[in-house]
Amino acid sequence: DYQPDLREVPDPRQRYHPDRHFVVQVQGDSMAGGANPIVDGDLILLERLSPTRAGSLTAEAAIAVEYRDPTSDTDTAYALKHLRKDRQGHYHLHSRNPRYPDIQVDPTTLHPFARLIGKVCSPR
Repeated sequence: DYQPDLREVPDPRQRYHPDRHFVVQVQGDSMAGGANPIVDGDLILLERLSPTRAGSLTAEAAIAVEYRDPTSDTDTAYALKHLRKDRQGHYHLHSRNPRYPDIQVDPTTLHPFARLIGKVCSPR
C-alpha cells in the first residue's frame, strides 16, 4: 500500500499550486547527465499535464510518463525521460545518462502525465 510522504516546498513567489504541481523522489541514475543531472534521491518538482498539452511537448522537455514495459513484472513502468521521434515515426524514451539505451515505446501505450519544472533538492 502506497503512503504519500507530504513535504512543504518553499514557494515565496506563490507560483506552484497543489492541484497542478507535485514533488517526487527520484530512483535511479538514468537522468544523471548533461548540465543539470538528476540523480538517485533528488527531489524534483513536476507539473501535471492536461491531455491537450501532452501533445505539444518538445524533445528538450523532460517528462514523466507511464508506459507499457514488457520486461516488467507489472507490465507498467513510470519514468522521467525525454521523448524522441525518429525518422521512421517510432517513439523512444531517451535518458540523459549515456549508459542507458533509448527505449522504443508504442505511442498507444505511452501516457505523458507531467513535465519537469526543476530540482528541489539533492541528497548530498
